[in-house]
Amino acid sequence: MAPMERKIFDKKNGYSLVEILVGITLITLAISATVTIVFGSQTIVIDRDNTVTAQLLSKEGIVAANALIKSNWGIVANGDYGLTFNGSTWQLSGTQDTQGIFTRKINVADTGLSDEHKITSTVTWQASPLRPQKKVELVTYISNWENVLATGNDTGGGGPSSWQQPTTISTINVGSGNSVTDIDAVGTTVYVSTESTTKANKDIHAYNVTTPSSPSLLSEIDVDAYSLQSIDGGFSYIFGAATGVLPDLKIINNSNPSSLSLTSEFNVITFVDATKIFRDINTVYLGVKLTSFNGEFFTIDVTNQTSPSQKDVFEIGGNVNGIFEQNGIAYVASSKDTRELYVLNVTNPSDILQVGYLDVTGVTDGTAVFAISPSKVFLGVGNSLKILDATNPASITTLGTYDAGGTINDIYAVGNTVFLATSNSTKEFQVVNIATVSAPTLVSSLDFPAVASGIDYQNDLIFLALRAPDGLRIINPNP
Repeated sequence: MAPMERKIFDKKNGYSLVEILVGITLITLAISATVTIVFGSQTIVIDRDNTVTAQLLSKEGIVAANALIKSNWGIVANGDYGLTFNGSTWQLSGTQDTQGIFTRKINVADTGLSDEHKITSTVTWQASPLRPQKKVELVTYISNWENVLATGNDTGGGGPSSWQQPTTISTINVGSGNSVTDIDAVGTTVYVSTESTTKANKDIHAYNVTTPSSPSLLSEIDVDAYSLQSIDGGFSYIFGAATGVLPDLKIINNSNPSSLSLTSEFNVITFVDATKIFRDINTVYLGVKLTSFNGEFFTIDVTNQTSPSQKDVFEIGGNVNGIFEQNGIAYVASSKDTRELYVLNVTNPSDILQVGYLDVTGVTDGTAVFAISPSKVFLGVGNSLKILDATNPASITTLGTYDAGGTINDIYAVGNTVFLATSNSTKEFQVVNIATVSAPTLVSSLDFPAVASGIDYQNDLIFLALRAPDGLRIINPNP
């Protein structure tokens, strides 16, 4: 029998089992690292978007609770509440409410002072079962100052919300050649937009107001515009309406307020300046000046902030001078003589529907708008503040009127108090009491050396924009 043939395997002609295992291990590690990076980046983006949504829900809770408690003083007990919307008004219900993955709780508590409450609006959400719960919280104080006035009780200004003797506690200069156009308070940071005759000047500025009496500059950025006429945003992004350049919409990353950066730009119309902007979660509402070849009110999808896209456009027939959106209804103040206020259904941003309008007698423009609820909408028409009931938008009624003595450029309302930014040469800032809606009355005012162009309210402070280099004023309700 011939001997069995032996085959010799040369290691140069193949791979050993050890080498194969090592290769598989390296490939697995590489795939795992890639997956970790990709999903880690997605998690950061999702966290930022969730934080913006939580901020909006928390601020909505503050505004709604203010209105409810002011109108039901002495009835609302201390404790935790949720919010519901019955189609026309807010209501307190239960101990919390749920909006998707978010849980909102409104806490009402006494402060130890007569006729005063502390309101805390807290929104929490669970990013994932393996991660800690996240939270956004805003606080404000309100007082029944009408009762204080009626009883003659002198409490040194009537408490944090009396606004009988407002005082400027700090002034910020945004630089020579700049004029402040708008303002947005977000947490402990205030953002200011500016206009300049020099395009290279900074367009948006961020200030730390942790100590309101001593604000400090965090950062500022030039977004290649002559101005940002209007800004709105949250903790992750600020959205600006630009002039003098082709991209009408500027999206600024403010996740780190100490290092603002331009994320993206978007143009809705060529050679027409943007005028007003309002952001609601994943939709931006942008208004522009009158154009003869396109509409003036745009809905823009900003779900992906790096790649915004237009959803729809609506023909206003005039300049868009003010925008306020709430629960799928957009209120638009315009310069159109027969439509000073438009009421638009934007529940589907891809299909804007007009559901009502208001024609104010005369040719004065609609200049600003703010809504607490459909039954309490505030419209600036030239010098006049109109308090409107738009519960039935097809038949809007005027509840009361107030003469500000100057053009009303911006409005913020809390409960029975309305704050106005005006062009009145001796009362640029005005505080108006609307407890008796049919007869609004001036509570107090401040005189500044320039027109007031924008206003925001947070934690019982007013942030006022003036058309001047020293154009940011922080105002306290009491001396």
